Amino acid sequence: MYQIVEGKDEDRDDFVKLAWKSFEPTANLSELKKEHWVNYWNQPEKEDWAYVAKYNGQLVANLSFFKHTFNKIRGNTIPFAAIWAVATEPAHRRRGLVRKLFQKTFPIMREKGMSLSVLDPFSTPFYEKFGYARAEQRALHEFDARFLRIAEPTSEIIAVETDDTSTWREMHKLEESMTRFGSRAYHTKRTLDYIIKQNHFYYFKKDGEIIGSLLLYYKKDNDALVLTASNTFYKNAEALAAIVSLVYHHAANADKVLWYTDIETPLDYFFKEARTKSKMIGSMMMRILDVLPYLELVDIPVEADRSVTIELVDEFCQWNSGIYQLKPQDGKINAEVTAHPSDNHIKIDALNLSRVISGLTTATHLRGFGLIDCSLEVARRLEAMFPANSFYTYQRF
Repeated sequence: MYQIVEGKDEDRDDFVKLAWKSFEPTANLSELKKEHWVNYWNQPEKEDWAYVAKYNGQLVANLSFFKHTFNKIRGNTIPFAAIWAVATEPAHRRRGLVRKLFQKTFPIMREKGMSLSVLDPFSTPFYEKFGYARAEQRALHEFDARFLRIAEPTSEIIAVETDDTSTWREMHKLEESMTRFGSRAYHTKRTLDYIIKQNHFYYFKKDGEIIGSLLLYYKKDNDALVLTASNTFYKNAEALAAIVSLVYHHAANADKVLWYTDIETPLDYFFKEARTKSKMIGSMMMRILDVLPYLELVDIPVEADRSVTIELVDEFCQWNSGIYQLKPQDGKINAEVTAHPSDNHIKIDALNLSRVISGLTTATHLRGFGLIDCSLEVARRLEAMFPANSFYTYQRF
């Protein structure tokens, strides 16, 4: 008999063993217990919760989530549930335990004021069953260090390697500046603290202001030395030139460079050769937990001025099921529950609603792919409210 209950401090060791079996089977268990994330598990006082499945008193599955408010999604802060550490003991898989955990936790997330949920999936189709849609676009550039072109930054910009976590608020403001490219979920203080302390973290300053950042680390891949770069945030073009210059100098010691960036970051200019491997990546998924609060919070283009009626069927968040009239006005959505669909009507499930609002694929494309069933006019009206939007998250929360 399985029980779905809130995690307790006395379950922490069992949780670590479960995580070890699920995510880190080659790691040393005693060393894994010292990892920083272990301390985050089950801290309700810090808005980080854990729910578990137990079998005969033994912890056999876990789902953790925390309330994330360091973000700007379609123009505003959207409190969302950041899901992590979803895991099941191998002997207890395929018994619907994750389903039971979501059925238990979705109402709790809503009760605690979260209208959206985001996760990093181990399998996209698995989470689509629960209404999650892919929402992220990033770029990964892989190249020989010799193929990077030197940039000539202005001399007024200085690069500072730091392990000083007191700069986290300035780093947060820097990340916030990237909303010019679309929605963002920023690092929290605890994740920034960890990043700054553990790696070669740099910020770039001009006239006393932080205008760029970069994270670098080296690793061995067989006999090759690989330089990985990420956290490439910048307020302007000259800051990006300074960042490229620093990578160029570090790359002199490497055989290969891997660089994670926004898809909008124009690194192509700095590549000497076309043999660079650049590809779009991204796995983060999102789903609507509470339709009305979400729609009231987001900004939409002021040009959107035509209403749509949505008939939503949501198996897991049944409070969402119903008919809504979406009336755009002055860059906001007035959403009302109605009993009568209009001519501009679409019947949609939770997965496809998440696809529409995520911005990864526009409504007209989703219609063309046969994923949503509506007239072209309705798809255009939805796309006017929810245009393409780069929902950029991180490799880890």
